[in-house]
Amino acid sequence: MRGAGGRHGLAAKGAPATLEILKGDRWLFTYIDADGQFATTDKPEITPAGSRRMVRVLDPSNPAARNAPNGDVFVADLNQLLDGGKTQARALSREAFETAALAQLPAGQSSALAAHQGGNEAAPAPAPSAPPPAHA
Repeated sequence: MRGAGGRHGLAAKGAPATLEILKGDRWLFTYIDADGQFATTDKPEITPAGSRRMVRVLDPSNPAARNAPNGDVFVADLNQLLDGGKTQARALSREAFETAALAQLPAGQSSALAAHQGGNEAAPAPAPSAPPPAHA
């Protein structure tokens, strides 16, 4: 397992490499909802089942540097927390967390264009600043 430093594998001074998350403790959980938006709750059981594998965990009583060593965030699998009453959160870059959280959604659900891609709807019009198509 990598250290809490994320990209360099070095633990930040004073920051743990992992956090033990207990179900009854006070944590904030940030997850991706069905619309592709990030949402935060303090109740892990209301996190949608399809978004529980990759959730950001934040201890609201700790300073930001302890929650995010070297700019990373702590992430956990809430399925483990809900099934076993505890889990380990590990450090991950924020970009990797956001990418992995979005990847949990069904194909097309994280795109603003998803609503336009069903059925026989016409393709969206080009942006007004786009040059007109070249004629042959």
